[in-house]
Amino acid sequence: MNFDEDLLYFLKTENDTKKYIQIEVCLIKNKIRMSPSVANYIEIVKVEEILEQVTNQKTYLKNTISASIGIDKNNAFSNDYFFIKTKKDLEKYVQLLDVYYNNHIQPFFEAIPTLQSFNDKVLSVVPFDEYHNYLSGKFGLKAMIIMFLCKNPLYKDYVLYREKGFENSPNLQDVTSRYYKTVKQSFEEFNKFKEMVEKGEI
Repeated sequence: MNFDEDLLYFLKTENDTKKYIQIEVCLIKNKIRMSPSVANYIEIVKVEEILEQVTNQKTYLKNTISASIGIDKNNAFSNDYFFIKTKKDLEKYVQLLDVYYNNHIQPFFEAIPTLQSFNDKVLSVVPFDEYHNYLSGKFGLKAMIIMFLCKNPLYKDYVLYREKGFENSPNLQDVTSRYYKTVKQSFEEFNKFKEMVEKGEI
């Protein structure tokens, strides 16, 4: 429980993954307010370590893989906030959460027991332009890291795909674009990771 962020965390470590369930919770006078939605995601420590090394930025929410594999992407299990004042309220909330866990969270976690399984089931199968549906944040860089670590035969193709994307990006050519700095940073991180791979630093 993180009282500074009003978040309740559940964590399970499995193989090379850390599986998180995150619920927003707030103490209000004589009752507890629970969020109508649940965030669940998978952290891959090795991927996040390399990501921090490349970007020179500390990541706090290490959401490597988003909960979007083989399940309904809707993460709300209630229409409104749930208020807990009594033991009966708590039991009702747990029942709702249990159903949601069995139908949504558990299937996602079971689908990805390892980083290699994510590489094989997703990155080796779906089109490159759909990777953003499965990885959060710097998804392009994360995809490159995972594909390299897992020796994905499509790694070089994906590198070329991203190179062409940067070459054809109007936001990278136009310094007045509101997205110029963001795209330029992504391009620099892309090149830095490639260089690290070529030098054998990863």
